[in-house]
Amino acid sequence: MRHADISKKNVKNDNLLIANSLNIGYYLVSPILIGVFFGLFIDSKINTKPTFTLIFIVLGLIASFYNLRKIYKDATH
Repeated sequence: MRHADISKKNVKNDNLLIANSLNIGYYLVSPILIGVFFGLFIDSKINTKPTFTLIFIVLGLIASFYNLRKIYKDATH
């Protein structure tokens, strides 16, 4: 393999790593915010504050850690 091909491959891998790193915030915060808003919506409709909000926050946290694990697994393989 030529040196130019290796350099292009390294640049491509670096760009992919940077893109994934920038998306980590979205992958971690989005499920939690969705859980909060969905929980508040359900609680307001059936007057059970804060039951469903807390349930969906916990589910959002679980989804966030799952996303983080998936990102880590993809980055190491």
